[in-house]
Amino acid sequence: MNVADFTLTLGAMWGIQRTYGERFMMNVGIGPGVSFYDSQSEFTPVGGITVGFRLGNR
Repeated sequence: MNVADFTLTLGAMWGIQRTYGERFMMNVGIGPGVSFYDSQSEFTPVGGITVGFRLGNR
């Protein structure tokens, strides 16, 4: 199996950001990307989900 020493992925993401109540937050995004490794490039999907909980009084 050949494993690349270094990989760079660039992409553009579209998504939503929502706040539920006063403290809970969620971000969801997906989009196209391009990965570069070992003098090659290929299309790859990129995406992510982030959830958070705000601490403090502000």
